[in-house]
Amino acid sequence: MNPEKSEQLLADGQLAKAIYLRHMSAMKDILNLGEIKFGDRKSDTYRYFKKVVMDAFYNAMADLFAAMEREGLARKCSCGASVRHGYKACDACNGAGHCNSEEFDSWFVVE
Repeated sequence: MNPEKSEQLLADGQLAKAIYLRHMSAMKDILNLGEIKFGDRKSDTYRYFKKVVMDAFYNAMADLFAAMEREGLARKCSCGASVRHGYKACDACNGAGHCNSEEFDSWFVVE
């Protein structure tokens, strides 16, 4: 990821959103490499590779967001998004399905 984009990930202070966007970018990069390795996106080999990669990323993010919620760092976003359903036009989560808790927001001041 471009260093300038990396710095912008936390520009609004939404931690789950930043984690989600960075992981989605990494997942796309890996899937693109898989397409080079396995060829046609419609091949059984590529589709299996894609399933495994996507499950690994989405499950890891869901586990992390659930842990953040348990620790009081995040809460479910009011937009109702779910990490597995892709990008959303929500300013708070962008599709992560979680955003900062009020307690975390008051502690995490973005300058």
